[in-house]
Amino acid sequence: MIKIMLASPLPPPYGGIGNWTNLLHKHCSKFGVEIFQIDTSPKKRSVDSRSFLQRVLNGFLSLLRCKKCEKQIIKNEKNISCLHIATSGNLALFRDYQLLKVAKKKKIKRVLQIRYGRIPSVIKKNGWEARILIKTLNLCDLICVLDTNTFNCLKSIGFNNVLLIPNPIELEDVLSITTNIKKMANRVIFCGWMNKNKGIEDLLKAWGKVQIDVPDSKLILVGPSEKKYFSSICCQSSGIEYLGELNHEQCLCEIKKASILVLPSKSEGFPNVILEAMACRTTIIATDVGALPYILSNECGICIKQEDIDQLSNSLISLLTNKKLRDSLSKNAYNKCANDFSLEAVFKRYIEIWR
Repeated sequence: MIKIMLASPLPPPYGGIGNWTNLLHKHCSKFGVEIFQIDTSPKKRSVDSRSFLQRVLNGFLSLLRCKKCEKQIIKNEKNISCLHIATSGNLALFRDYQLLKVAKKKKIKRVLQIRYGRIPSVIKKNGWEARILIKTLNLCDLICVLDTNTFNCLKSIGFNNVLLIPNPIELEDVLSITTNIKKMANRVIFCGWMNKNKGIEDLLKAWGKVQIDVPDSKLILVGPSEKKYFSSICCQSSGIEYLGELNHEQCLCEIKKASILVLPSKSEGFPNVILEAMACRTTIIATDVGALPYILSNECGICIKQEDIDQLSNSLISLLTNKKLRDSLSKNAYNKCANDFSLEAVFKRYIEIWR
């Protein structure tokens, strides 16, 4: 039995890293792995990414909780073979640095998994985040990344202990939840935080153009939002329905109902929602950030430039009016998901780094 300590967020809120954590806990025993969990989810999270003050406060509170996390490592040092930290960067890196330093002192193997795609821009800016990031990486035995840009960037600055490992998905879990859900024509879904970084403002601008060409189309918005921010960006556009934040199973059902999932983000790592759309045979439009170009390569979806509203609206119209194209792309995506991103294949790689 391999015993690891995993520092990552648990839902709620339901998001990519939290759902990934749940997936590992649900299936770890069948792979001979026991997980001791350090829950790094913030007690309160600002949805609007522009709220810097809230992020600073969350970072400060995270540091205060860091001492408790350090005690968990010390308490279990004889029971665990590895500390695996899933990081979303920014101020959380100060916490990650402290935890890795404690683990190194206790001679525990240390793995840092970078869950975001901003590394090349962070390194290029060479600001405070780059400096704490490099100090943190220097404490790691292994560094796991989700996209080739991050992999190549870290290699170029001398980190030779970098591994490229995708996110996994358990197809049986998705199918068991969504088998009886039928697709609805002209239904587009966005799942994610309602903030500028996720491209929600670009999507709402593009949707006005879509409604002119495909007036019976409907945009479903799923995810948490701050009322003041959302009301400021969401005009009285027709054909939009906001469902708010849903749990994971409810979200999967909504993805299965939709003909198209759209993710116009400005930054991503390896978004789980894309794998879930592939498993649901829901055609994908996403921006060319993070691992998305790789995931959607070989005609598994449509990759567009970030902040290109015309390309976004034209891609939506093209798919909404061409069922044959939607079916072809979604079939390719499902097959790629089953072959390349299965839980069994990815978990074998996790076990290799945890030993």
